[in-house]
Amino acid sequence: MLDLLESVRVDTIRINNLEERIARLRSSMERMTPLPSSQPGNSSRVDKLSGQVAKLDELEREMANRLVLLESKLKLVDKALDRLPPRQRAIVHLRLVEAMPWRVISKRVNYSRQHCRRIFCKAVEKMRHNVTF
Repeated sequence: MLDLLESVRVDTIRINNLEERIARLRSSMERMTPLPSSQPGNSSRVDKLSGQVAKLDELEREMANRLVLLESKLKLVDKALDRLPPRQRAIVHLRLVEAMPWRVISKRVNYSRQHCRRIFCKAVEKMRHNVTF
């Protein structure tokens, strides 16, 4: 169970990273408007732009695949989260599904980082014993 929970967190982080890479690539491509083909030296710029388009397509496909995989994992995790008390559910959700660092979680729920970790560990232990897949 812990492996599934951690893989959800890792997938969420990877998806966020892919979104950032896609945004940077799109921004770079917007600045690279192709020159009319009659100007010398334009072919290298067009080649670079077409390479970036291909990379963008590859990143978007990877992100779509990861989103589908994450959705299937979240269905399993949601069943387990529904069995937890609200406070534990919130902390597990923020940590694993939203992939937030402990510093942000502790501010969000108004507990210390250490207390959030204790609540998280208790929740994971409950989930480990109560859920079968």
